[in-house]
Amino acid sequence: MPSHLGNDNNGNNNTPICHWRDCPRGGRPFGALYMLQQHLRAHTGEKPYECVWQNCGKRYSRLENLKTHVRKHTGERPYRCTSCDSAFTNASDRSKHVERVHGGKKRYRCTDCQCAYTDPSSLRY
Repeated sequence: MPSHLGNDNNGNNNTPICHWRDCPRGGRPFGALYMLQQHLRAHTGEKPYECVWQNCGKRYSRLENLKTHVRKHTGERPYRCTSCDSAFTNASDRSKHVERVHGGKKRYRCTDCQCAYTDPSSLRY
């Protein structure tokens, strides 16, 4: 990483700050250098992690995203719901499932009959 992109200019070279012009972070520092490095990839478009699965070749800026992607090829679903038999490739999808299916919050209401649902796809006409 070029030094002018990752260090502040007040003499403290240990503070990871993005100096990219018009960056929406507005000079707020990152908690660690690796976080700045990942952030800079959003500006540069760099995607160093490539899927080597046959005929795939998708690329990612973060290793975690590549690992989740590879699970689509392998069928691995390590994140299991504790309330049912559902399983997911990542924790975020599991959390959404738990909230929508088991959370009991029915946020999506039909304007005609006032029935409420946990998932917007249930609002079919």
